[in-house]
Amino acid sequence: MKYQITRELANEIREVIEDSVGYLCDENMVSGECVWTLIECLSQAKLAELEDDLTVSRLDKLSKKKATPATKSDRPSDW
Repeated sequence: MKYQITRELANEIREVIEDSVGYLCDENMVSGECVWTLIECLSQAKLAELEDDLTVSRLDKLSKKKATPATKSDRPSDW
């Protein structure tokens, strides 16, 4: 899906993010590289979530699946 925003809005978003990163780095004595790496990871996770590749409901379904022990009827007949 393609989205369009103005150059002005793109610049404003970039400035807000850069200002926030700078503030967090200064206040917490964290490297910019560390924060930008975290932002990259969070961005990838959020995009996957928005694309419905990673949703809470899907994870809940996966975590609720329980393995059941094999029974005699599940085994091949040559056992």
